[in-house]
Amino acid sequence: MRALVKRIQRPETLLRLLFIAAATLLYAEYLHNYVVIARCSWPELEAAAGGHSGGQEEAVVRAMVVADTHLLGSRNGHWFDKLRREWHMRRSFQAAVLLHAPDVVIFLGDLFDEGKWCSTEEFRAYVVRFSDMFAVPEHTHIIIVPGNHDIGFHYSISRSLSGRFERAFNVSSVGAVEVRGVLFVTLNSMALHGDDCYLCTAAESSIKQLYRELSCSRGDIGPCLSASIKPLLPANLQGAAPRPVLLQHYPLYRVNDAHCSGADAAPDKVKALTFRERWECLSRDASQQLLSSLQPRLVLSGHTHYPCTTLHRHPDTPPLEIQVSVDDIMDATVDDPDYAAEEREYMEQQQRADKLTRLGSSNKPVVIIPEVTVSSFSWRNNKKPSFAMVTLTRSRHSVYKCEMAREVTVMYIYISAGVLFLLSLFRRKFWWLEPVYRALY
Repeated sequence: MRALVKRIQRPETLLRLLFIAAATLLYAEYLHNYVVIARCSWPELEAAAGGHSGGQEEAVVRAMVVADTHLLGSRNGHWFDKLRREWHMRRSFQAAVLLHAPDVVIFLGDLFDEGKWCSTEEFRAYVVRFSDMFAVPEHTHIIIVPGNHDIGFHYSISRSLSGRFERAFNVSSVGAVEVRGVLFVTLNSMALHGDDCYLCTAAESSIKQLYRELSCSRGDIGPCLSASIKPLLPANLQGAAPRPVLLQHYPLYRVNDAHCSGADAAPDKVKALTFRERWECLSRDASQQLLSSLQPRLVLSGHTHYPCTTLHRHPDTPPLEIQVSVDDIMDATVDDPDYAAEEREYMEQQQRADKLTRLGSSNKPVVIIPEVTVSSFSWRNNKKPSFAMVTLTRSRHSVYKCEMAREVTVMYIYISAGVLFLLSLFRRKFWWLEPVYRALY
């Protein structure tokens, strides 16, 4: 033991230790984020059906979508936990912005962990910290929607809590943003409870107005809004309004996350939990109202902290009941004279049911609307954090999930460096590692 201590105290050993420590720290806390995020790329768009009209290419918008950063405040979490997780978020975000240069950065709520509790002074410090951590170039658009940790759940929201967030980030319960012909609609999920509170009343009125503006721009209805009403659609939106991209914190209504797949999906026990309407997701009625009024082509949400893709049908019609049961056919034998007739009847009714399901109960075409729920950006909420990279044009979109550096990988880097240093102290005993030592030193 004394010999080991003396060996460590040698100048060349201390220099070796400092070199390994500095190199490990530089890579693990800075360069590793670039190496991981550099493997991501913007998704390619599928060719438009029938080609582009007039031979004109549609402008492409590249959006980086971040959810649930949950910056810690003064109440929850240890100071080292706060320092470590927020440093990782800062470095990952800046690496993504530098390497991939998004045109738009979208934050899907829960920017802060204690926004619903903190004082006015702490909220101001929150805003400054957020703006510093997630700084972007001047030409990059930023779109923000509030989350329940920013202003509180529905029944705990006050005018002061919602007002200070709206003023700090220039947002409203319902808004519309246009970027190169791509229309984004932002929603405050906590304002969609359908009661008579001041938030819900204003949001419902704005959704109805936005529906009228969208329909009017497409020539579906008339007359349009009177001159006395301030329009919600951007003034620079040219031509008929495209189907928007819906941005909100809560997911649309779904039973649970059992259909979600992937190595980074929620654990099976979590996926099996039934979602409570207005808590884990929007209510069924509010979801169908949004799909009917706004007719989005894509929905982006957060809140659950785990990634998931859900396909919504609108109108939401249940499948038609089949008269002939599968058991009737499975019990029939090949020699049964009624086998062929029953099978044929079953298949015909199944095809008719499928056709009616696609058309809907009122013979209206059923539209399939994809929803992408984005993972939390923080190690604190998800061991495998990620963000979404979305390529959009006026009529098309494609989504890619970019996986970020994992905390366990960073810990393995530090452990490996420590083991390498210890082995270097006994290089004579481990002669078979001599090529490694020569390569490193």
